[in-house]
Amino acid sequence: MIPQRLSFIDGNLDRGDGLRRDEDALTKLQTHGDTRIIPFWHNQVFINGLEGTSPTLKQCCGEEAVGIIESASEILFLGLNEGRALFAADLSHLEESAARQQAIGATLIGLRQGGCTAQSC
Repeated sequence: MIPQRLSFIDGNLDRGDGLRRDEDALTKLQTHGDTRIIPFWHNQVFINGLEGTSPTLKQCCGEEAVGIIESASEILFLGLNEGRALFAADLSHLEESAARQQAIGATLIGLRQGGCTAQSC
């Protein structure tokens, strides 16, 4: 069951206007240990715990994030959430099974349905 109130980042997202044109800073942020990567595939996002009472948007960090970044056709800077960089990673060029392997244990659902509150990994 998907909760009635859905939001991607609890409204605390700093769009990071000062970083958007700084390619070097964005590249460094992609590999920072606190950075979160949100993988998506064809207008669908990955959700953890969909069967439970508190499903969460899949966010990758650390080694898992590195694998997602290497597999992505495009990386999009979303902004800063509580000081941590947040990126979206497009896996749409992959076959569905390959995209699912990148987000182990998560379920794909439509982007609008999947706006669950983001949690840290």
